Amino acid sequence: MQIKLTEETTEVTVDNYLKNGGGTKQEWPWKLLYDNQGAGDKWASYSMTGWIVFKFKKPILIRGFGLKSANDCPDRDPKHIKFMVHDVFDERPKKDQNYIEVFKANDQKFTKRWQTKVYRLERTWMVHSVKLYILENHGDNMT
Repeated sequence: MQIKLTEETTEVTVDNYLKNGGGTKQEWPWKLLYDNQGAGDKWASYSMTGWIVFKFKKPILIRGFGLKSANDCPDRDPKHIKFMVHDVFDERPKKDQNYIEVFKANDQKFTKRWQTKVYRLERTWMVHSVKLYILENHGDNMT
């Protein structure tokens, strides 16, 4: 079963984004919820790194995640990534820093625009939210 993030997500938070909507004036973090391929269907920021958090209406099972390259600028594609989950069964007090790192990948490369890469986790997690870090891109001063 594939979860549609548009139906399950209550909040999308990022560390930064282009306040003017980027070059298309349509590049907003919540655009990542939709599987569209328009020029503005992406999140852009003034940084080589960044993070994004998806919080869910109710706990969901997650077995993996996907990343899609945008329509332009291969140098902005994620190179090193880290994926973290806020596990439902984590008994520590519920704070933002209670994310568990469950996946890390280096030297990622997209060979074409709008390419989707799917990453499988070692196990299934029941989560309140997930956090994706872009630790480095392919050299541009934006992501």
